[in-house]
Amino acid sequence: MRRNAVYNTIAFILSVTILINISILAYNRIQNLVNSSESVEHTYQTLLYVEEMFTNLRSAVNSQRGYLLSGDSLHLINYHQYKKDTYSKLHQTDSITSDNPIQRHNLDTLRHLLDQRFANLDSLVAVYQDAYTPTNTVFRGDISYDRKTTEQLLAKLRSIRTHEQKLKEERTLIKNASEAAAPVFLLILAIITLCLLIFSFLILNKELRKRLATQIELELKVEALNRSNQELEQFAYVASHDLQEPLRKIMTFGSMLKTKQKDKLDQEGNRTLDTIMDLSRRMKQLIEDLLSFSRIVNQNQTFVSTDLNILLKQVLDDLSEPIQQQQAQISIGKLPTLRVQPVQIQQLFQNLLLNSLKYAKPGVPPIIQISSQISTNQELNISENMISRSFYKIQIADNGIGFEQEYAEKIFTIFQRLHTQEEYKGTGVGLAVCKRVVTNHGGYIQAIGTPAQGAIFSVYLPA
Repeated sequence: MRRNAVYNTIAFILSVTILINISILAYNRIQNLVNSSESVEHTYQTLLYVEEMFTNLRSAVNSQRGYLLSGDSLHLINYHQYKKDTYSKLHQTDSITSDNPIQRHNLDTLRHLLDQRFANLDSLVAVYQDAYTPTNTVFRGDISYDRKTTEQLLAKLRSIRTHEQKLKEERTLIKNASEAAAPVFLLILAIITLCLLIFSFLILNKELRKRLATQIELELKVEALNRSNQELEQFAYVASHDLQEPLRKIMTFGSMLKTKQKDKLDQEGNRTLDTIMDLSRRMKQLIEDLLSFSRIVNQNQTFVSTDLNILLKQVLDDLSEPIQQQQAQISIGKLPTLRVQPVQIQQLFQNLLLNSLKYAKPGVPPIIQISSQISTNQELNISENMISRSFYKIQIADNGIGFEQEYAEKIFTIFQRLHTQEEYKGTGVGLAVCKRVVTNHGGYIQAIGTPAQGAIFSVYLPA
């Protein structure tokens, strides 16, 4: 399952990477097409501006000549307007050919020639305005002055136009090729994208089918496990009940034998009889603990809002005799009111307190501290869907013999014991009952032990 998840993650990353690269290629392709179209458009605009500069320059020269020949100020106004339009078209041409070094050089040369030509035309106009006479033939000769500059201007304009026409042909070919390739590229892009989507769908569908199959398998196993648990619980309950009757008879006949035949039995016989009675009592305790565990498992009580202080007081009253015998000191903090199954919580308190009393250090009065507080989720190793829940931590700490921390989980397993029967009597069921009670309430139980110093049991119940 983990390997499949890794493969699916790799496939997803590769698919996303391919789609991103394809998107970048598509963007670049479209951008190139746009740039090609803009380049062709700029070429057409440049040719148009060059033609207009041709026209404006000729018109400016003709208007200047008309003014010099006739003295009509209307020609002078037209001259200045054509001059202004010529420089305007030069500026526009310069702005749209800024990425072409050849044309920039041509335009710089053209600007220099225009400056020379218009400076000459302006000087003739100024001289005319200062020294004109109807018989003065100087101006008639000067009208054709600077013909060389004019020819250079016209030649440069033709050069610009020729270069731009060549660019137009090249750019048009590029544009046409881009336009022709665009549908093919988009079709390929659509096919690749469709293939990736189909591939992703197949992977997700396959994973979904696997998950559904796994879920069904797990549900079947859980159902079978629940049936098995129910059968085992019923078996334990019935077996415990059935064992009690023969056990009571064994204990009864053993007691009668010990009372009536004690003097007739030798020392070995009496020792054997004592062993039988002791084993019978242990068996009786084990059966009672099993019945207690079975009742916890099978109980389906209603959860009610309960003051835990009242439940604890009832438990302390029930355990008053062993508490007094061991001179135990018990300090109790205020406990919360929670929705619980009262009988089970009462069993929980009783088992934990009996555990602290049983494992007290020899010759040292037990000191037991009971406290509660709202718990932070960081204290619990719980699943993410439970993080939003709040818990009350009820802590029972003692100064007993403690235990090694490596056994912190083992002690909650049924029939698991850390000590021999000779050292400490018991069946290994009490803490298993505690864990089952806490689990029934949707909570957690943890134990921290320190050898020769004591143990701390923390019960976490939903607030």
